[in-house]
Amino acid sequence: MLVFFGIYGAALADIMPDAAPRFASVEIELQPAVHKAPVRFMVKLAETETQRSYGLMHTPYLPDRHGMLFVFDTAALRQFWMKNTQIPLDLLFFDADGMLVNIIHSATPFSLTPRVSAGPARYVLEINGGQAAKLGVRASARLILPLPVPSNRQ
Repeated sequence: MLVFFGIYGAALADIMPDAAPRFASVEIELQPAVHKAPVRFMVKLAETETQRSYGLMHTPYLPDRHGMLFVFDTAALRQFWMKNTQIPLDLLFFDADGMLVNIIHSATPFSLTPRVSAGPARYVLEINGGQAAKLGVRASARLILPLPVPSNRQ
């Protein structure tokens, strides 16, 4: 029997919910580069293990300037895959201060290839594939902190 292990090393069968969990939505700002104005995004928050495991799976369409923000308690190396994710996504990894660590551009839908942060990340922003390039996101990009994050921990 083949068992896949997810982001946290738990067997997928143990952490995958039967139905999509509830997500709080908030507006955040991303400053694409030092001298660029911040851009607003409406994001779903993934704060719990169940929410982070489900992510944007089974999402057939994501409007412009929408996404998902994964919020972790601490900064660490992060690994994501695109299992059951129907659309290409840009994954932007940010450290505890909101500074960009690295970007994975247009991750391939349904891929089990691990997408890993280049260093410790506390926040991961998933947006439509190609949107980071379109906005001119550079190494100096940052998430505007503090985030207006109402806790939705379950």
